This record gives sequence, structure tokens and C-alpha cells, in this order.
Amino acid sequence: MILLESISISHPREDARRVAEKYHQALESAVYELCLNVQQWAGAPGRVFVEKDEGHMIVTVQDAGAGIAATMRKAFPDLGNEEAVAKALSRGGTSSGSEWRGFGLPSAADLSLRGFDFYLETGDVAVWARRGNLVFTYKSGGAVTGTKIQIIHPLPPRP
Repeated sequence: MILLESISISHPREDARRVAEKYHQALESAVYELCLNVQQWAGAPGRVFVEKDEGHMIVTVQDAGAGIAATMRKAFPDLGNEEAVAKALSRGGTSSGSEWRGFGLPSAADLSLRGFDFYLETGDVAVWARRGNLVFTYKSGGAVTGTKIQIIHPLPPRP
């Protein structure tokens, strides 16, 4: 894999615009929402990585915060890890209690309806989204710190 760029998250709108201008306009809104989530919820620094791998462009938004399940359990203490992540991925699923929140993460996962793959890893839960379908799995290698979200898009074949 070849790292194309690494950006410190400091100004979510500008950071998202820079990635979108260079790589793909459909990413701007999703990357912006994910960067906002890092700033508003992670409580730890985050980064955006743009990589190229065998025929794919991969945009990763990653932080070292408490993770989605821990954040969601502040408002929903009875949820297990997978249930908490599922709630966060549902429209309006937020720990803030506001009816106007909780749309960024599901919107990013919806990129899977536009030909992207979406992968989320937080704690001991991993989720793939392809063609709008979410598939939950547990991390076999143990829990991770924070949250890592990848948006994967096939690159056009070389002529």
C-alpha cells in the first residue's frame, strides 16, 4: 500500500474539501462528517489518511478516543458493543439526545450505495457496508483503541 497523504484534523470543512478536491467529490460530505465526529466525540486527536492500493483508493479517518460503543453507552448504558455501534449507524442514532444529530455516520456508510465500500472498526466490533448492507463482525485480533473508518473506492483501470 502507498500512502498518498496524511492530514491532521484541524478544520473539518477545509480538511474534507482538500481530500474531495484531490480525490473524489462524493467523499466531501462523508469525510467532513467523520472529521466532525472526531472533533466532537473522540476527545483525542485524529487523522485522515489517503492511500492507494491494488486498484483502490482508501480514505481512512482514525482517532484514539474511547470508541463509539463507550460514547453511546453514556446515553444508553444497557447497550452491548455491537448494539451501540448499530445504534450509531442508524439515522438519528446519537448519544447527544438532539433530534438533529446522528446522521453523519449513517450518511458515510451510505456511500456503499454509490460504489464505495465502508469499513468501521471500534473496540471489538468491525462493520462492512457494501451496496447498503451492513455486516457486523467481531475483531479476531482483539479490541482496538478508538475508531477507524475506511472508505474504499475502486480506481479506474489503467489504459
